Amino acid sequence: MINLDGLTLFGPGSEWFWSMAQFVLVAVTLVGIYFQLRVARSANAFDQLDRFDEQLNSERMLRHKAAILAAIQDGATPAEYPQWAVVVVADFWERIGSLSRAGHIDPKLLRHNSGPDSQVWWGILEHIVRQWRNAEADPTIYENFEWVATTMDRLDAEVRVPSAVTPELLDRTLERRLASMKRAIENAEDLRTVIIKSPDFRASPATGLAKDSAAPD
Repeated sequence: MINLDGLTLFGPGSEWFWSMAQFVLVAVTLVGIYFQLRVARSANAFDQLDRFDEQLNSERMLRHKAAILAAIQDGATPAEYPQWAVVVVADFWERIGSLSRAGHIDPKLLRHNSGPDSQVWWGILEHIVRQWRNAEADPTIYENFEWVATTMDRLDAEVRVPSAVTPELLDRTLERRLASMKRAIENAEDLRTVIIKSPDFRASPATGLAKDSAAPD
């Protein structure tokens, strides 16, 4: 099946062999680079998700979200929502949408990681965002926030999952969401609490005087 007659590996006539060897070496190198890039991309995706979760669930973000939900619970209209809290939440999703549209965050990865969170908050803040657009005559205000929410809707539709957010659902889950955020804020406060413990003093058998058990004899 293989005829080796006239096979030359060195000297004149061996050019074909070294060309093939060079091709194989380049192909192996490219395959290695490809797998290295895949590993690096996966590691970068994990880092992105970690930073995303850290910001999304930070105490600062939780407090602003809770302030908006508390205002809704008290019957506030969108124009009466705490404006700074609205700006913080909308700015966060605007940055996420910008990164995703630029190809730095995979929308499918975002959907699996954050679930309907962007859709929920666009449903809550859409009215006030549109009011700001009309007031400023600028339709691009928080356009990336809107884009990421509608992209999550589209991805849901592709897998035949109904839209996770409706006004009825927001009303029905408002109290539960607010209570959950308050518990998360309390947990964050507990983690920031510094506990000062008094030294453990015990009586010395020899003198009968109290001494610090941690002190050397």
